[in-house]
Amino acid sequence: MAQTQAAWTPTPPPTLTPLPTITPTPTKVPTPTSSPTKVPVVFYSDDFSSARDWLQSSGYGSKYQYSGGQYVISRGKDNYESLACANRNFISGVLTLDGMNVSGDPEQTGMIVIWDYVDNKNFNQLTVRGNGDCFFWEYYKGQWVNASSTYLYDSSFVYKGQQINHIAISFDGNESTIYINNHYMFKITYSHFPSGDICLGAESDEKSGVEVSFDNLVIYTIDSWTPPK
Repeated sequence: MAQTQAAWTPTPPPTLTPLPTITPTPTKVPTPTSSPTKVPVVFYSDDFSSARDWLQSSGYGSKYQYSGGQYVISRGKDNYESLACANRNFISGVLTLDGMNVSGDPEQTGMIVIWDYVDNKNFNQLTVRGNGDCFFWEYYKGQWVNASSTYLYDSSFVYKGQQINHIAISFDGNESTIYINNHYMFKITYSHFPSGDICLGAESDEKSGVEVSFDNLVIYTIDSWTPPK
């Protein structure tokens, strides 16, 4: 007897319920908070475009004059310094200016920037020569002191010859920091001059006269000035 094969009906697959569509919510990236930009506050300035506060005279081997929008100091050969001051008093600040060694023996003559000037026997001095040397002197009671570690020979940051060097000196009480052409040079701590005048000058030599020029002198409040990085 032949066997009868039962008919097979396939079971339909289960109906799948679609998952709900999820719309991603974008995450808001916080806007970075920028540091407030310092606004430099000026104590005093002189671009030397016209005669104002600075000495104009000629005699005793020195000449001080406004010339071509600059302040120019020259001196004959005699190994002395010629100085002119602003006749003001500053406790703290940042002194900035452009200076150039116009002529003179680059090894022995140079331009001078002075701050904390009390009198002609008490002040702080930066000298920059045409060969790239720069050094700090503290002149106290008529004697040069505190210069052993602040003399840089042939610094790569100082422009040589008849080139403009941008100088910045931050001074506050008994501490000063010196920058040349936006480069840190050295920091000085001293104990004698908490305040004083600012002066500009030229250093001659026994065998060579000197001429220097200055421009764009500005003194900022120390808290409003941002030092070079």
